Amino acid sequence: MISMRGPAEWPAPCSTIPRWQMMRVKRVCAALQIFHEQFVNRMPVAWQKRFPSSGLAMAALLSHLHRQRRRILAGLIGMLILAPVIILYSGNYFARDPIVRFPAQGRPAPILVLSFSGDMGLRYGMGGVIARALSASGIAVTGINSPVLFRTKRSQAEIDAIVADFVRRAAMEAGDRRLVLLGQSYGADVLQTGLAHLPESLRARVSGIVLVVPGETVFFRSDPSGLAYMGKPDSLGITTARTIDWAPFTCIYGMKEKDSLCPLLKGGPAHIIGLPGGHYLDHDDAALVSRVEAAVSAAPSPVAHTR
Repeated sequence: MISMRGPAEWPAPCSTIPRWQMMRVKRVCAALQIFHEQFVNRMPVAWQKRFPSSGLAMAALLSHLHRQRRRILAGLIGMLILAPVIILYSGNYFARDPIVRFPAQGRPAPILVLSFSGDMGLRYGMGGVIARALSASGIAVTGINSPVLFRTKRSQAEIDAIVADFVRRAAMEAGDRRLVLLGQSYGADVLQTGLAHLPESLRARVSGIVLVVPGETVFFRSDPSGLAYMGKPDSLGITTARTIDWAPFTCIYGMKEKDSLCPLLKGGPAHIIGLPGGHYLDHDDAALVSRVEAAVSAAPSPVAHTR
């Protein structure tokens, strides 16, 4: 049986610990020293090397950590504060220009995709994955970093103006190419919200619309932490999305999602595609990209779908 020794029986190495040190450190030292004496010393030499030479070594380490506890705690708090800032900075959350271009690689297709990202931007999440995959397949993408445009709360009128402005600019850039509008997560929410009031002249330039995991509710400010989405929504997705009947419309969602807009659009003009998983679609990028690419490639010319 191993018995804990009282202060009068501290093992010799432990007795060298200054009195001002915590009593618990001395007790840990004593326990480790007893373990070393009764067990480790009886092990083969090769095994003994795997253990500290005495309880004093471990106790000294614990004592050092105790002395530095305030600095360690401050460091941990600093890391917790800096980590999200670093992530947001690396994701271009603080950038001034929201546009990121993904040129077509290889043989270019006669298509330009205007893509509104989710609230994590185009460097992280599905928005960037989709843009890079389309680019690799020969489809040019003009990406819009939603966090840059919507890091402060917008009004309905501002969202309408922002969407119309980028569609107008993309139409000019597309020229004779087909223009497909794509939104992912938060980007899908604000895109379809703005498209409900898109001028007729711009609607005629749109060949297709693809929404990826849009939500039932819409908020006019993006928030990567999601905290802002816990309050009252600024709009309901169904009120605006059901008016989009003037262009081929595809809505992709996760069949385990409980707050997806897509199921609410069944029975209307939208083509609904359900994929396994929740909002992140089981992280099956290949399945998502194949559905998006098919929808984008199938978009007819604006003249064809308006006849």
